[in-house]
Amino acid sequence: MTSNNNTARTFHTNNVAASQQQEHKAKNLPYNYNFEKMIEKQDEMKENIKLRELNIDLDQVLKNYEQYIQIDQEYEQVQYLRKEIAEYLAGKRTSEQVPIEIKNLIKEDLENKKADSWKVIGKEFKTKIQNLEKIKNEVYQELCEKTVKLPNFTEEGVMKFSKENSNQPNLVKYVGEKKETIPKLSHYEICEKLDLFEPANECSGSKFFFLKNEGVLLEVALQNFAISKLLKRGFKIIMPPELMKQSIVEGCGFQPRGEHSQIYRIENSNQEPTTTKNGETCNDSLCLIGTSEIGLAALHCNEFMPNFKGPLKYAGLSHCFRTEAGAAGSKDRGLYRVHQFTKVEMFVYCEPEQSEALLDEIVSIQEEIFSELGFHFQILDMPCNDLGNPAFRKIDMEAFIPSRLGYGEVSSASNCTDYQSRKLNIRYRSNNTTVYPHTLNGTAMAVPRAIITILENNQFYDENGKLGVKIPKPLVPFMLSGQDVIMEK
Repeated sequence: MTSNNNTARTFHTNNVAASQQQEHKAKNLPYNYNFEKMIEKQDEMKENIKLRELNIDLDQVLKNYEQYIQIDQEYEQVQYLRKEIAEYLAGKRTSEQVPIEIKNLIKEDLENKKADSWKVIGKEFKTKIQNLEKIKNEVYQELCEKTVKLPNFTEEGVMKFSKENSNQPNLVKYVGEKKETIPKLSHYEICEKLDLFEPANECSGSKFFFLKNEGVLLEVALQNFAISKLLKRGFKIIMPPELMKQSIVEGCGFQPRGEHSQIYRIENSNQEPTTTKNGETCNDSLCLIGTSEIGLAALHCNEFMPNFKGPLKYAGLSHCFRTEAGAAGSKDRGLYRVHQFTKVEMFVYCEPEQSEALLDEIVSIQEEIFSELGFHFQILDMPCNDLGNPAFRKIDMEAFIPSRLGYGEVSSASNCTDYQSRKLNIRYRSNNTTVYPHTLNGTAMAVPRAIITILENNQFYDENGKLGVKIPKPLVPFMLSGQDVIMEK
């Protein structure tokens, strides 16, 4: 490279000095992303991206990565040489210890530390560092924008099944018996007749609602029923903030920007810079969380856990907010697809070798909850094109909802491996090695979907022709009113 001053001096910094001659590993890679694994398994990732139906040019991402490594290496080398000059001029280095790159630049003035050529070289190095720093930052930002969109790898069996079955879900099993009810009203009609629900179109807009009377009691009962199950399983209950920094949302694998984002971003919410655990200043915009998963994943962000021994199990209770961009239709009327709802979420941090078994445990808890509520549901191993970016594998449970003439999702469970912990800089030490814990999440109770399923599958007419809904027996102790049925007034 040639400097931009009058001496037109040439820097040969591509040949790293002897003390630097090892494979260069850049510091502060975007989201701690494992690019070495990506390069090693790039064919697998390309197939993964194709099956997930994502518009990502992996070759371009890797090209940007190589460009960043190259510029970072050159930047570090120039910084190193500048430091060596300062050390020599301060008398901390002998002329024999001066790197050959500097000797080639200074030549006959090496022993004359007061020569003007030292000042010229100092200015040249300062200018070069400034230029490289600017280029490095630009390349880094470009790499960040591409890296944040990269998905996790996908479990081998899921990849194989998705490829062989045109990205259709793999039906694991059916659970429970399908009920035949008379009448066959939709949950929306039931809510109107029993005065459980009222749209909030006038004050909040479509897909917002007022829950009323026994509807509120049913909501609280479902929350407490799910929480009681999780407490018995060793989960610690957490109520996270419902506003999170944009960087946290992105770190969890969600996209808070873009036309089809499901995340609400709060305008003018980045006025107060904060300091993170690792000392960085951050003034991100705030976002409303779409799931308690975001808050529970953020609980240990930028944290080194010296005594970590998994699993750590958390149960999150929060409101969730989703734009539901592009979602519309008669089947989504009422409570099925709304902008705000309550959710009880399971979230687990664990050692890598534990995550597969813990996914099975989460699924078994979900199956127990919905079986006790009397749901008829199907368990599905979801295909590649239905996986969110963080998920390595995802299991969905879909309950039978008569008004939909089929099944609707009531829960999901995902093994995200180290995807989220890397992005959120959560790590621990094991055998003198830095390890990123695996994270898993699973819905214990998405309240509106559970209410829908209960109302539509437990409806009846009494002998006087009045509409009623039976409360599932395990839920009755959690009803503050103690009632086991909701009747039309």
